[in-house]
Amino acid sequence: MATAVAEANLAIQCMRLGADDYITKPFNLDEVVMNVERTLENACLNIRLRNSRTLAAKVEAQTVEIRKLFLGSIEALVYALEAKDKYTAGHSRRVA
Repeated sequence: MATAVAEANLAIQCMRLGADDYITKPFNLDEVVMNVERTLENACLNIRLRNSRTLAAKVEAQTVEIRKLFLGSIEALVYALEAKDKYTAGHSRRVA
């Protein structure tokens, strides 16, 4: 946000409405450069945050799938054991 009005209340209101920063005229070039760099850094951090949330969701989905596959494998092993030895058939299922 760039303006000739140097009021703190106006700056606060603009920031609450979504402005990334507030620069008053006449411009100080060093201040403009700092504000642009800070805004770009915040944008990069927001992108990284979004990516990490997406990655966390993918990891959670993979964990659920791996857990299902693991339990399915255990169940298949129990059935294979029971098919081989009828004497321990019920025991293997109860332990699983």
